[in-house]
Amino acid sequence: METKNIFNFLNELSKNNNIEWMHRHKKEFEVAKNEFSQITQSLIDKLTLIDTSLLGLAAKDCIFRIQRDIRFSFDKRPYKEYLSAYIVEGGKKIMKAGYYFQIQPGKQTLIAGGMHVPPQEALNLLRKEILNNGEVLESILIRNEFKENFSALIGDSLKMMPKNFPSQHKYEKYIKMKSYDVIYYYEDDFAQNADILINDMFDKFKLVKPLNDFLNNALMNYVFVPPLKEKNKEK
Repeated sequence: METKNIFNFLNELSKNNNIEWMHRHKKEFEVAKNEFSQITQSLIDKLTLIDTSLLGLAAKDCIFRIQRDIRFSFDKRPYKEYLSAYIVEGGKKIMKAGYYFQIQPGKQTLIAGGMHVPPQEALNLLRKEILNNGEVLESILIRNEFKENFSALIGDSLKMMPKNFPSQHKYEKYIKMKSYDVIYYYEDDFAQNADILINDMFDKFKLVKPLNDFLNNALMNYVFVPPLKEKNKEK
């Protein structure tokens, strides 16, 4: 496996991000998409060695569409300039901590773990878990090998403690957070060797798994209900 076709296609797409160009280069996109699908499935298969909840998961259930939702955006480019997937039990639409990765030229190839901007109900459950067991989260984040690869949790934070939480707490910096992400970026040269990239992503995701387990334990009884799409009111 390689990422050559992915990088070539995405480099050209970034210069020609329009529907007409995409239509003319549909074959190149299909080649890049197939390459990315193979990489995703290979990574899934490796991750089942440390996370049995992923057994039977298919790449197609994890890969995001390249089309952008531009309905409410000032940026009207129709396509993302990267290919991405979220590997998690049940597929990309499930609200659980999982394993995200994307391939994008310009040193934007990355992996991420944790929980990105959870809904308020889920966020409250995460905060309560930290309130009661923050030392477990801290023990994961301060491990030397973890810190060498992921500098810190990333996410916006409240200025004050959330409602119904104590005004001060030993782990208040985590309780105030609105998102619990960890991210690692790759150089382009490294990311263009698919086999080496897959192995390295797997090694780093092994470090992320305890964080995901902590977050998912807090969400064990949480049922995610996707928001309803706005219906056309005209008859």
